Amino acid sequence: MKKYTHLLFDLDGTLTDSEEGIISALTYALGKAGINEQNTDKLRSFIGSSLQKTLQEVYGITKERAEQIATYYRSYYTEKGVFENKLYPGIPELLADLKRAGKQLIVATSKRTPGAHQVLDIFKLNQYFDLVVGGSPDGTISEKKDVIHHVFSNTGNDIKDNAVMIGDRKYDILGAHENGIDSIAVMYGYATKEEIDESEPTYRVDTVNELRVLLLSYRE
Repeated sequence: MKKYTHLLFDLDGTLTDSEEGIISALTYALGKAGINEQNTDKLRSFIGSSLQKTLQEVYGITKERAEQIATYYRSYYTEKGVFENKLYPGIPELLADLKRAGKQLIVATSKRTPGAHQVLDIFKLNQYFDLVVGGSPDGTISEKKDVIHHVFSNTGNDIKDNAVMIGDRKYDILGAHENGIDSIAVMYGYATKEEIDESEPTYRVDTVNELRVLLLSYRE
């Protein structure tokens, strides 16, 4: 593989296993809005997506109602759900190795930027990242393709040839395609094999250790 210098990491399902907290927050928020959702697989499908857009698509609700549910969700997640979260084994060591190798590390997540910083602070990962880009409060940046585009608005498009998006959902891979960069699908996250197959990543790995080997090996 080529020598990637700028590594864009998704957060949920890639750096942290956040399923428990996200599903708890979604269950709470939907319940507050009168939606009793018990299907865990349906709730899991929200992870890594644009929350308000997915709420509208899944439940056929208005933008305004989706915004209210998202507000309930963020309130619960910030206070409780964020702590129902854990790092995938080997992630801090991987990030430390990549920094020692001179890589520029960037978080590119659909989670709002303050929420992303909160997670990184809890796990003491902020020290490894040169830039954290998440969704915007006004909703203009929410989908992964827009998040990735905003990364290059901050860094400049000249790094695209040496940049790669690393994530566990189709949104990461398709967002990379739309921005003209390579992608690595991590299969230990929340997507099904079929979802990843359809999105056609440049590479795929099954474990954090495989990701380390891939990122630290290159061809001239």
